[in-house]
Amino acid sequence: MVRVADIALTRAKVGRSAKSFVAVGLRGVGKTVVLNKVQDIAESKGYQSSFIEAEEDTPLVRLLIPQMKRILFKLDRLEGAQDVVRRGLRVLKGFVFSIKLQYGDLEAGLDLDGEAGTADSGDLASDLPQLFVAIGSRSSA
Repeated sequence: MVRVADIALTRAKVGRSAKSFVAVGLRGVGKTVVLNKVQDIAESKGYQSSFIEAEEDTPLVRLLIPQMKRILFKLDRLEGAQDVVRRGLRVLKGFVFSIKLQYGDLEAGLDLDGEAGTADSGDLASDLPQLFVAIGSRSSA
């Protein structure tokens, strides 16, 4: 699985499509070890990453939003990335409001209007990939 992930990350870096993978298995077989290795490979290739452990009683979006915001603010420090980051923040804001989720200081931290028509339908299966694409977009600089 690590090799498949390495190939996928390399292909994505140059704008080519790649197959994704899902780590499944019983407790204790090494899924987290594999994911940690994939995260190390991703970061060594210049990707931003975040480890999020799903909690049974917490909706996925409540776990994702602070991590997406953290990544965007980290990217904002990169030269030439400010326009991409601003768009990512607008899409994130539209995403948050479309799912009717109030999350801490998110509104106070984002003084931009949401980006209409992107990740704002309220359908998680449709909006989440659009959010990831917006946040993962490369700067034109």
